[in-house]
Amino acid sequence: MEIPGPEWRADGGSGAIADAGGLHLYQLRLHAAYGPVVRFQLPGADTAVSIADPVLLEATAHLDERPERLFAFLDPLFETGNPQVMPVGEHAPWRRLLLSVLAGRASHEQHLPHFTALTVSLADRWAEHAGSAEGDDGRPIGLQKDLTALSLRMICAYALGGGEVTDPERVVSAFEDVLTAHLGRLYRTPEPGTREEEAGRNREAERAEAALVLLRQAVDRVIAAHHGGRRDRSDVVGALVEAGEEPARIRDTVMATMLAAHHTTGVAVSWALYLLALHPRTTERVTEELDRVLGTRAAPAYADLRRLVQLEMVLKEAMRLCPPGPYGARRTDTALVVGAYEIPPGTTVFYPFWAVCPGQEQAAAREITVTRWLAALDFPAVRPLAIDQPVHAAGRTATFWEELPLTSTAPPATSPPSCAASTTCPSRPPSPTPSDASTPSYA
Repeated sequence: MEIPGPEWRADGGSGAIADAGGLHLYQLRLHAAYGPVVRFQLPGADTAVSIADPVLLEATAHLDERPERLFAFLDPLFETGNPQVMPVGEHAPWRRLLLSVLAGRASHEQHLPHFTALTVSLADRWAEHAGSAEGDDGRPIGLQKDLTALSLRMICAYALGGGEVTDPERVVSAFEDVLTAHLGRLYRTPEPGTREEEAGRNREAERAEAALVLLRQAVDRVIAAHHGGRRDRSDVVGALVEAGEEPARIRDTVMATMLAAHHTTGVAVSWALYLLALHPRTTERVTEELDRVLGTRAAPAYADLRRLVQLEMVLKEAMRLCPPGPYGARRTDTALVVGAYEIPPGTTVFYPFWAVCPGQEQAAAREITVTRWLAALDFPAVRPLAIDQPVHAAGRTATFWEELPLTSTAPPATSPPSCAASTTCPSRPPSPTPSDASTPSYA
C-alpha cells in the first residue's frame, strides 16, 4: 500500500515547513490529515516517513544509523567528522567519556555556583522589567530567547571551564552567528534571491566563518591550559585532554555539546514555566517547597536539589508533555514493513516523541488503580475522583484528582507522584484547569 502524504514540491518541502511555522507544526498537520504513517519531503533527506504510533514503531527498533544527508548542513562546523552521524563503534566510547563529565556529581557540584549566579542575574533582570514602565504597559519578555541564551552561557562554561575564556559573551555571540548561518542554509528555499539578499547571505557567511575561527581558538586556549598543568576534569575539555583525544576532536566535541543542548534546555524550561502558569495549585505546591527548603536564600545549594521533589516532578512532567527535542530520526538500510506499508531502503524515519510517549493511556489507568488502592489503605496521597477514568476527549487522555492539603505527617519521600497525566502536548498546550475542585493532573 502506498504511504499517504502531500504532493511533491519543487522546493524540496522547505516552503511547506516554513508555511506551517516549523517542522514540528508541519508534522502535526500531516498526521492530522493523513493518519499515523505519513510520507513527506524534508530538506536534506528527500523522502521522510513519520510514524506517530508506538505499536507501529516497534518494527523500526533495530534501526541504528542516523541519516547522514539530514545532518550534512553541519559538516562544515567539524574537522574530524560530524558527531551527529558518528559510526556506532566510534560513538559508544566517545559517549561514555562525555557522560563521565556530564553525568558526574563532582562536575555538577563544582559548576552549580556559576550557573546559579547566571540564573539569578536573569531573574533580577526580569524583576526589573516587571517593575519598569515597559512591564507596566504589559510588554512581554522574550522568555524562550532569554532562557536559550542563559543555557548557552551555562554550557559554554561547562564545556570550556572558567579561567581561560576571558570573554564568554563574545564566545556565546560567535556561536549564535555560526548557528544562525548554518540553520539558515538548511531551511532557505533554493531559489536565488535578489542582489541585496545574496549580498546579505555572503556577509552572514563571512561572519559565521570568522566566528567559527574564534570558537576554535577559544577551545585551543583551554586545551593549552590543560597541557600546561591544569588537572581539572570537571569540564568537557579537561576530560578529553586526559583521555588523549586530538585537539581537532576536542574542538568538534565542544561544538557538538553546545549545539546539542542550548536550545532544548531553553525550550524545556520555557514549557515548564508556561504549564506552571496554567496550573496555579501546582505552582503553589512548588513555591511552598522552595520556601521550606531554601528559607530566606535566593537559590539552592547542590545539597538542596534532591529535596526539591515537587520541582523535579514538574520539570519531568513538562518534558513528557512537551518534549524539548520533539523528534528523532533514523535511516532504513533495507526495505521495512510497517503495518500495511513498505518503507523503501534509504528512507529517513521520523520518531515524533510527542505522539509516542510509551504507554500513556496504560500509565494513566495504572496510576488510577494504584492510588485507589492507597486510598483504601488510608495512605496520605492524592485521591482520584470517583468517576470512570481515565477520560478520553479530543484525542487526549486525562485523569482527575482530589488534592489533599500538604501536612508535615505526609511522608514526602515515599508518597507517589501526582503527575499521572497522560496528556500529549503539542498541537496546542494543555488547557487551563476547569475549576479548583477537580484538576487534571498535569504536574
